[in-house]
Amino acid sequence: MPGYGAEAAGVRKGDRIVAIDGKKIQLWEELQGIIHTKKNAVQVRLSVLRGNQELSFDVRIHEKKLEDVLGNKRKVGLLGITASEELKKIRHGFFQSFPLAVTRSWELTTLTYEALWRMISGRLSFRESVTGLPGIYDLTSKATKLGIIAVLHLVAALSISLAIFNLLPIPVLDGGHLFFLAVEEIRGKALSVKAEFVVTRAGLVFIIALAVIVTGNDIIRLYGDKITKLLGK
Repeated sequence: MPGYGAEAAGVRKGDRIVAIDGKKIQLWEELQGIIHTKKNAVQVRLSVLRGNQELSFDVRIHEKKLEDVLGNKRKVGLLGITASEELKKIRHGFFQSFPLAVTRSWELTTLTYEALWRMISGRLSFRESVTGLPGIYDLTSKATKLGIIAVLHLVAALSISLAIFNLLPIPVLDGGHLFFLAVEEIRGKALSVKAEFVVTRAGLVFIIALAVIVTGNDIIRLYGDKITKLLGK
C-alpha cells in the first residue's frame, strides 16, 4: 500500500513475512496480533522470503483509526500491507486442538453477546449483523467451495450461535425458562398459569416476528437486485 512503512522500506508484493523482531510467524492473524499493538513511528524488523532469499527490513509503523467487526473505533499499528489469498492448512494434535476449540468458542460467545448488546443500544446495525435461513444458505454455499474443513467450521459456529441465542431470557427459549425459575425463586412462589401463558405467547410472537424480519432483510440484501430487475421486466 502506498505511503506506508513497508513500501518505504523496500518490501514488495509477493514477499512472504516469516518473522517479526526475531519471532517466527506462520499466519496473517499472528502478524496482525503483533503489529496492531505497536505505536506510531515504532520500527519493527521484518524477516522476509523473496524467492529463495531471506531478507531483513526495518519497517516504520503508522497508526490509523479503524473500525472492528462491532463498529468500535480504535487506533492500530499498520505496516501498509494486505494478506495474500493463499490458504494454509495447519494440523493440530488432539491435546492441542481441545484447548484451541475452547478458546475459539469462548471468543465467539463473548463477541456475540457484545454484538447483541450493541444492537440493543443502537450502536450496531441490526440489518447488517443478523442473518436467517437465506443468509445461512449463502454462507454454506461459499463454505462448500472452500472444502469440508470450512463447512465443519461453519457448522460449529452455527451450533454455538444457536446455543447462545437459546440461552437468551426470552419466553419459549431455554433461557426464558431459566429466567422464570430465577424469578420464582426470588418471589418464593410460581407464576400463575394465566401469566405464564400470556408471557409464553408473547415470546412466541416475538420469535416469529424476528424470523420474518430477518428473513426479509436477507432476501433484500442477497436477492434485492435480481428481484428489482425481474419486476422491471
